[in-house]
Amino acid sequence: MYNVNDIVVYKNGGVCRVEEIGTPAFMNTGEDYYKLRSLVYEGSIVYVKVGPSMRRIISAEQAGGFLKGQYKIKSCYHKDYKVREREFREMVNSCELENWLEMLKGICSERTRRSTEGKHLKESDKRFLSRVEGLVGSEFSAALGISKDEATEQVEKVLMAQDNV
Repeated sequence: MYNVNDIVVYKNGGVCRVEEIGTPAFMNTGEDYYKLRSLVYEGSIVYVKVGPSMRRIISAEQAGGFLKGQYKIKSCYHKDYKVREREFREMVNSCELENWLEMLKGICSERTRRSTEGKHLKESDKRFLSRVEGLVGSEFSAALGISKDEATEQVEKVLMAQDNV
């Protein structure tokens, strides 16, 4: 169970702060819910039934360890766009940071490859990149107390450096 002010990752809402725990006045279910305020989408509030749809964000130590290169992340980018889109949807919804990092690394690698050919990412890849950058950036930002843009930049730098080792 989480407490008020805990920062969690909710599978459909990204990084959120627990604001309240209880039965919302507009629901007569008698069941407890978490009232989550999104740290990704300003002003967004989500009510989530108390259960296994969330996890705690990574610790500052884990985030710092990643940025120091202590964790090797594989790349995920299937060449078949239909398979890739299905995999990416599943990965985004998994609420698992490792999946998000694999996806981010795969898309960033593809962006670099296409750029050397004078091409841009496909629109679907751009949408997934934007979504996963927001999720990863927000989690590292909350863990390290830095801006989301700075966190995203640092994470991508580490991921791309792993390809060059």
